[in-house]
Amino acid sequence: PSKPLHVIKSNTEGTPTFSDEVAIFQNNSAALSSPSHIGIIAGSNSNSQINFGDKDDADIGKISYNHTSNYLRFFTNTSERLRIDNAGLVGIGTTSPSSILDINADAPIVTIESAASNDSKILFVEGGANAVSLFYEGSAGPGTDNNFHIRSELSGSEANLVTVGLDGHVGIGTDSPTHHLHVNSGTTNVVAVFESSDTEATIRIKDTTGTAAIQSRNDFRFCTSESTERMRLNSDGKLLVGTTTDSIGTMGTLSRLGVVGGTNASVPVAVIADTDTSVEAGCCLLEISYSNDTAWSE
Repeated sequence: PSKPLHVIKSNTEGTPTFSDEVAIFQNNSAALSSPSHIGIIAGSNSNSQINFGDKDDADIGKISYNHTSNYLRFFTNTSERLRIDNAGLVGIGTTSPSSILDINADAPIVTIESAASNDSKILFVEGGANAVSLFYEGSAGPGTDNNFHIRSELSGSEANLVTVGLDGHVGIGTDSPTHHLHVNSGTTNVVAVFESSDTEATIRIKDTTGTAAIQSRNDFRFCTSESTERMRLNSDGKLLVGTTTDSIGTMGTLSRLGVVGGTNASVPVAVIADTDTSVEAGCCLLEISYSNDTAWSE
């Protein structure tokens, strides 16, 4: 024996050199496949446990198996840190994991670190086949060229689906977004669909001076706020300015364009101007025709 406790079942392969071991259990026969097991047997309603201690605390760390409910616990600094329940669910910071890995903490952070200039990936596999991954392109080098991708991993069609650059640019269908949102649909003409389950869909555009909006109710409505409509292109292709209806006073239903002004008679409803210096100053041409005949021009 080379240690205070040295149990040998077979050592036909020889005994290796040991350093700090207190106990050794050895079974390494020439067959090369001899197992070596340590059994800790307890009562059916008790625990099997290995304690790790020092002069200050005899069990500051331990591994404990509960035979009543069949779960395994790992302790550090006298507190349980990790549990594997009888269904194989793993809990970190929780004694009742509800998924294959359940992490519970006040502000949990999970770190995945690669060597410098190497990629990192979380891969999702279904039925043995690669499906999709969360992919960090560390191999691009330091700086904003390091992009984060949602990536298709389907065999034969691996491609980045969504790209987020460290500069905050988001690309859909492109690996190199040049703006905060850059969408490339390739050969598909419909680039994006904005859909609402209500009777209206609104796109809001905002800067430091105010808010504008484009609304749709089977038409286009252009607003200087979400509640102040200025112009409408209705489902019949009629353009309405200053009015929301194509029926204007006693003039009946308009055909293409309706412009309605305010009540101030000194303010023109519409101005048509010509800035071409080759035309006589202050002159512009407005021609109204019907059935290919000019009715009025100025």
